[in-house]
Amino acid sequence: MTTAAGEGGTAGGPTATPPDGPIRFDGQVAVVTGAGRGLGRAHALELAGRGAAVVVNDVDADAADRVVAEAAAAGGRAVASHHSVADPDQAPAVVATALATFDRLDVLVHNAGIVSHGWFEDLTLDQIDRVIDTDLRSAFLVAQPAWRAMKAQRYGRVVLTGSASGMLGHQGTANYAAAKAGLFGLTRALAFEGAPHGIGVNMVLPMARTTIADGDPIPDFERHRSAAVPERASGVVAGRSGVDVNAAVVAFLASRQCTLNGEALDVCFGRCARLFVGLTQGWLADDPTAVSPESLASHLDVVRRTDGYRIPSSLFDEMGAVAARLVP
Repeated sequence: MTTAAGEGGTAGGPTATPPDGPIRFDGQVAVVTGAGRGLGRAHALELAGRGAAVVVNDVDADAADRVVAEAAAAGGRAVASHHSVADPDQAPAVVATALATFDRLDVLVHNAGIVSHGWFEDLTLDQIDRVIDTDLRSAFLVAQPAWRAMKAQRYGRVVLTGSASGMLGHQGTANYAAAKAGLFGLTRALAFEGAPHGIGVNMVLPMARTTIADGDPIPDFERHRSAAVPERASGVVAGRSGVDVNAAVVAFLASRQCTLNGEALDVCFGRCARLFVGLTQGWLADDPTAVSPESLASHLDVVRRTDGYRIPSSLFDEMGAVAARLVP
């Protein structure tokens, strides 16, 4: 799945070749969810500034309208959508707004999300449900109608918003981490499904100062952060925690020039890096019927040894690699 969907459904490999000119979205239409402030606002304005017609979606109607006005003042085209992507009755209207207003949809940047922090044993069912609904289930609700439009035109780009909290983990965010990790699985699945139809699907894992956690701090976060980032570096990283670099990464992933598919790009203090799931070569048992907990324990060093790891493109790639070891 490290190959990408090219226009018209042709699969192509990832490219390290810089684009010939500026990345533009002229004639394209983008939906950005959760675009009223913070990261979503930056994504919407970046795309609009590069020629896209943008549907600015946010349940905060005033915030969405302000972003639309900003885009227009800068010479861009935008329209607001105040629908809730977490509501099954409203989410399809976000995409319908794009199709009714601009008659097509090329890009979906699903950025909408909430947090509700707490120690794992204290999380209520309401906290779990609200975060899963807004951060994970909403991706299905808004991406499905977008997917149908993209398949019909045999082109599209989907950028889902993950989090290092989900892929790397820390305390106090079990509900949020589970939702964001689920989006990584969705990214991989949709990348495989979309490739034959010219649809590329990738994930951004942003890090920036935003208002998402205002009034809802992560338990014990500052102690862990202080231990990880020494005082001498705090000023430097603070100056590298804006939203702009994240918007640039999203614009690339949303572009025709991007041939990545099923990948996750992590942003941290101005550094962009690929986050991936890899498999070690592992222990291949001579007789699988004789595997026991004891034999696994005795081979655990081989199971965990990371030299010679693979990054499977799909489940089938993993199956084929193991089969090739059994029957060279």
